[in-house]
Amino acid sequence: MATSSFLVSLILPSLLLLSNKHAIATAAFLYNPKPFSRPSVRLPLSSLSSSSSNTGADDDIIKSFTGPTILNDNAEIQCSLELQELGLVISVAESSVATGTLGLFARISDDADETTLPAMTLLAGYAKGTFHDEDQGDKTVGFSIFSTDAPVFFNRQLMTIQEAMAACCTSDIAVRVAGHDVYYDEEDDKVVVWPTNNEPFARYFVPNSEDEMNVTNFGQYCNDRAFQIGMASSSSSSSMDQDDTTDTSATTETTTTDEYSYKSRCESENCVRLAWRLEFDQEANMLKPSWPVSILSRDLKFSNRELMELGTTYGWNYWNATIELDRL
Repeated sequence: MATSSFLVSLILPSLLLLSNKHAIATAAFLYNPKPFSRPSVRLPLSSLSSSSSNTGADDDIIKSFTGPTILNDNAEIQCSLELQELGLVISVAESSVATGTLGLFARISDDADETTLPAMTLLAGYAKGTFHDEDQGDKTVGFSIFSTDAPVFFNRQLMTIQEAMAACCTSDIAVRVAGHDVYYDEEDDKVVVWPTNNEPFARYFVPNSEDEMNVTNFGQYCNDRAFQIGMASSSSSSSMDQDDTTDTSATTETTTTDEYSYKSRCESENCVRLAWRLEFDQEANMLKPSWPVSILSRDLKFSNRELMELGTTYGWNYWNATIELDRL
């Protein structure tokens, strides 16, 4: 697979704290070609998918971000960060889509007219935390990769999981991925990565519960805007699965009307997904997850001056399990 034309060099953002509740985050994102200029911010538009790269995307076909605003005029903004390199301000405040919880909101910076960002733009970390053998709550994220095109951060660069495997390969021995089978499918002529329980592996990432809000953990406050009360189906795993993005172009015998509706709404309502930061264990010849980060799932234009709530896809399996627990 050819190396993606869009690689992000990632250095953890530094924070200049202004008060307990407000901060400016200076993230060292390095984009190629040259950096943007204000007041109109536009970064190179591309994708990790080779089929969609160099498509000549322009502003006419890039959707503008819209979302629910903060409903309560007296709602307190818990924390705000200005991502100066992106021309965005992201904030945590009372959610407009999940009653009684916090949500993640975004608006353009005060000195920008608009900002156009490509898919896979890094917004914030999901959280710091630890890995466990079992699901431990609604913010748990399972490390499950279902495609060699899945985006990951490795060696401070954004790439596909297959590119990360290739970067580590120094012999004829295939690089392994923790908790997954990696094999060559002769019939389809491709490499396959698929979750497996063939060996012990602590798959479930659980965020630290007492960390102060900062750019490394804003992602965990992003709610799923696609799910609606009343949707129901059979039970399944309750951890968030960012690769539960089944093609919605056709239904199957096991796909319920609610599931199809949910997955269709994900395409319009949610614009954030998770990508895993990976580390290479040379002794085990294996890529292992360290922690997830939140990235844009598609090219998007921001021009809103008012904070609007972002959405991320939890996956139909997550909502199945949540519904079944409520019925007990």
